[in-house]
Amino acid sequence: MKVFNNKPKNAIKKKHGLQEVVNLVQSVEETSEPIHTTIIKGTIPTWIHGNLLRNGPGKFEFGNQHFNHWFDGMALMHCFHINDGQVTYRSRFLRSDAYKQNSEMNRIVMSEFGTLAFPDPCKNIFQRFLSRFEMTHPHVDPDGTVYNMGNSYGIKGALYNIIRVPPNKEDPDETLHGAKVLCSISPAEKNKPSYYHSFDLHDKELLDYGGFEFPHIHYDRCNTKPYRYFYGCGFGHLMGDSLIKMDLESKKLKAWHHPGFYPSEPVFVPSPNAEEEDDGVILSVVLTPTEDKGTFLLVLDAKTFEEVGRAKVPVNIPSGFHGTFNSL
Repeated sequence: MKVFNNKPKNAIKKKHGLQEVVNLVQSVEETSEPIHTTIIKGTIPTWIHGNLLRNGPGKFEFGNQHFNHWFDGMALMHCFHINDGQVTYRSRFLRSDAYKQNSEMNRIVMSEFGTLAFPDPCKNIFQRFLSRFEMTHPHVDPDGTVYNMGNSYGIKGALYNIIRVPPNKEDPDETLHGAKVLCSISPAEKNKPSYYHSFDLHDKELLDYGGFEFPHIHYDRCNTKPYRYFYGCGFGHLMGDSLIKMDLESKKLKAWHHPGFYPSEPVFVPSPNAEEEDDGVILSVVLTPTEDKGTFLLVLDAKTFEEVGRAKVPVNIPSGFHGTFNSL
């Protein structure tokens, strides 16, 4: 762990080349039954009881055809079950239409974000716009109402939509029952939709020392409220290669970084009876592309950003996207 004051650029040593990260985007088999991990450092706090759920691509080819983009791989769902200081792992491919049809034909038959498929590429991808153009982390009100943003496309161009999904549903399996578009906003240029992020321009002032992605806060406590700390992945490489905690009051950051290790999106889990905003732990899945079956679940003390423990997984796991923790 390192602490920096106004000089975060020293936290990460930049690397060049892609060879080291090739193994992060290799196809794997699903692990349908829970397997035990090995505690290789420290301990896993016994008060953590729940599931760390993550998603990401896990299969990048069918037959002799390969997907062209990281986003195109077939969705693989991961579950790290934590209980009484022990961790088990399992994974399963999402049985989507694309997965089932590609598997049946043993080739890519449905187009994806960066891969066109024969015979009707446009039809396939535009049929699935709901999942392509929604935000990755919807916001949840205390009453269970979910709010999200997404793009819609029609003959008149693009619209930005704010969507509300009520908490109570007549059919639990119908996740979008009662969903409503609260409002739609037209972009300045209808055929050129933009990112949802914006920022001001400043002269003679460095705003960012490097890449930062997958931000997280103490969501249950700070959602829609002021917060002091946020956590994320630092990018001194093509892939995230560090975990960062930012203190918005002191303007200092703490970083966890080890050469050759690639951590996933950090997920904050509050400790029981937490009093301060950063009372808890950070969970992250760390990949080691130069070591076969070296992936481990990392637990950091969210306050000090020191390691608490590591649980090594006896299978390879490809680089993923997002995750959440569900307490049990």
